[in-house]
Amino acid sequence: MREVLRAIHVWKVYGVGERRPLVAIRDLNLAVGENEFVSIIGPSGCGKSTFLLMAAGLDEPSAGELLFEGEAVRGPSAKRGMVFQTYTLYPWLNVEENIRFALQKSSLGPTEQKALVEEYIALVGLQGFERAYPNQLSGGMRQRVAIARALVYRPQVLLMDEPFGALDAQTRRLMQELLLQVWETHRTTVLFVTHDIEEALLLSDRVYVMTARPGTIKAEVVVPLPRPRTVEMETSPEFLALRRRLLGLIREEVGRISV
Repeated sequence: MREVLRAIHVWKVYGVGERRPLVAIRDLNLAVGENEFVSIIGPSGCGKSTFLLMAAGLDEPSAGELLFEGEAVRGPSAKRGMVFQTYTLYPWLNVEENIRFALQKSSLGPTEQKALVEEYIALVGLQGFERAYPNQLSGGMRQRVAIARALVYRPQVLLMDEPFGALDAQTRRLMQELLLQVWETHRTTVLFVTHDIEEALLLSDRVYVMTARPGTIKAEVVVPLPRPRTVEMETSPEFLALRRRLLGLIREEVGRISV
């Protein structure tokens, strides 16, 4: 499998040179292959989101190497799309305009852009809401717009930072099913940060478990569940065994925090 993203001995330290610097991430190593869906889980404050920001080029490692297709990450790139937990939509633009905004620097003409936007509006199930503004949409619908906007310019990697964390349980489940459908259709490489063990197992090919801060990789768990995945798999013996394993790894780290 061709490697797309690799972290090699990555550190993130805040307050370098100060008396008591804060080590957020220490000696972190991981890799993401082309067309893989990889999740990162770990206790709160372990550096999951910090690492994702560095992968997006929105922050820099203090030490180590972060490579995208073999080259050092030096700032944001259209090849790496980002979806945040908060709805980062432009309130003055409607659904169609928010999605089309991602194409403003593309070489596509107006007709091609319109067709592509319509394709992704259909993909995330927002037909009929093209002219709606963010404040007229539910949280789940706003996140659908954010996902469509991140996918429309065809990034090579989609970085997702707890994108469903602010949603209610029912909407979250619907969004998980939607993401599964979108991923099965396009097989975009995804690096997904979540605190939800079931979500990580349902979506992922592999799951990296991080330690408590300073965060590093504690374990890598392969998820051999067949695809296409469905939520019904969550009651299977295989799923429950993987869940117990991940829960045990996380509990060890949470216990370390409280000691």
